[in-house]
Amino acid sequence: MSVFYNKEGVVILETGSGKIKLKNSSKYSIGDSFDGGIVFYTYGNPLDGFKAIIARQIVTPEAALLPWGGMVNPSLWYYVTQATGTTIGTGLDNTLRILDKDPTRPIVASEAYDYQDNPWYLPSKDELWEIYKNKNLFPQKTMTHWSSSESTNDYDKVWVRRFSDGAQWESWKSSDAYNIYFQIKTILG
Repeated sequence: MSVFYNKEGVVILETGSGKIKLKNSSKYSIGDSFDGGIVFYTYGNPLDGFKAIIARQIVTPEAALLPWGGMVNPSLWYYVTQATGTTIGTGLDNTLRILDKDPTRPIVASEAYDYQDNPWYLPSKDELWEIYKNKNLFPQKTMTHWSSSESTNDYDKVWVRRFSDGAQWESWKSSDAYNIYFQIKTILG
């Protein structure tokens, strides 16, 4: 019997007894719990490795409503963070851009970012869409959630998604109307 591994050390191919068995799926499934979060998205292939993205929903007390950030002076203008990535995999870069460009604390990005070897961060617009498609995995299914994706049309706005109906729109960065957000991170799977 021969066993072949991908670059992450995961078995991808086994041969023996005249049979070849290709391992072609992540060890995680949508809805699995891991490291304080719930798997809501998996991707990859046997050769490059599989990955899963997990999320945990954070609800702050009403008294602790946080703006997305980006404010230099709320009555004048906003920081342009260039956190405009919207696709799967851009949430971490967006979150780091927000933290780099905006010294205001606390903001939702500073609260969501939890640096470890594998950090938690705000989801991008498309990552938030994938969470929405699996909203039944999470306790709050109707509230509006922040994304890390700044608008490219209006830099004083950011993309949000309402979980009651899936609607998304660009909301003011200074809005503190949303006391809920997700932290996500990518894990090898």
